Amino acid sequence: SGSVNRGVEAVVHEIATRLSKKHDVHVFQEGKGDKGVDYVIISQPMGMNWSKKDMTETVLRRFFVDYWSIKIGLHTLRILARVWKEKYDIIFPFNGGWQPAFLRLITWLYGGKMVISGQSGMGWDDRNNLWSFPDAFVGLTSKAKSWAKRTNPFLKNIVNIPNGVDLSRFKPEGAEFKTSLRKPIILCVGALTPQKRIDLVIKAVSKLKDISLLIAGSGDKNGTIIRLGKELLGDRFEHISVSFSKMPEVYRAADLFTLVSESSEAFGNVFV
Repeated sequence: SGSVNRGVEAVVHEIATRLSKKHDVHVFQEGKGDKGVDYVIISQPMGMNWSKKDMTETVLRRFFVDYWSIKIGLHTLRILARVWKEKYDIIFPFNGGWQPAFLRLITWLYGGKMVISGQSGMGWDDRNNLWSFPDAFVGLTSKAKSWAKRTNPFLKNIVNIPNGVDLSRFKPEGAEFKTSLRKPIILCVGALTPQKRIDLVIKAVSKLKDISLLIAGSGDKNGTIIRLGKELLGDRFEHISVSFSKMPEVYRAADLFTLVSESSEAFGNVFV
């Protein structure tokens, strides 16, 4: 958070905003603080190299010794002193890897609670989250809840709470994003990473006549995706990267939405 703004960052902001109405909420993040939020932001910069590749399915990730996992672990270690000082009643770790393990240990020591929301999806990361023995685990779908119960049968407090959407902002009425694309427009929103399979969307739209494609997002496949879009679609293709606050306008500009992520995705916030 503060450096990238994707699905889980939006979830953190929305949860923190709502909880802060009746509670004191601190959000630890890598980037600088956002203006106008109702919660306290505690920034711990890590000197991230955002050009590093996603290593989700690699052996290094399995043992949480890839670049991203190590950064997450170091970030968590650096905030532990503040966590111990504040002795938060409830902690939500959202980054997986070493983070839930370190925070589980410290909450056990001072008597705090740990809640994990299964944003990672049914796979290795959430398996690790479940075996960190949180006080509660939130499965985003009924399928994820059943999977979680099978994965760690010793964990009793497993519930199903889907991600939500702010209907006061995401609604048909309002301004539309200005684009030079001709209608009808197909919209695809997601990080430009291999698991989102946006290249398949481009290839599919290229088989249609007089249909435009608008892609919103960024990631380590930026160059590849943009080149493929221009090659196969020409002036029927546009790629944008905008702030979360502009996304309602982007949705209003489209006639149809699609995303064909790999089945391991937990809950595509972009659908709701």
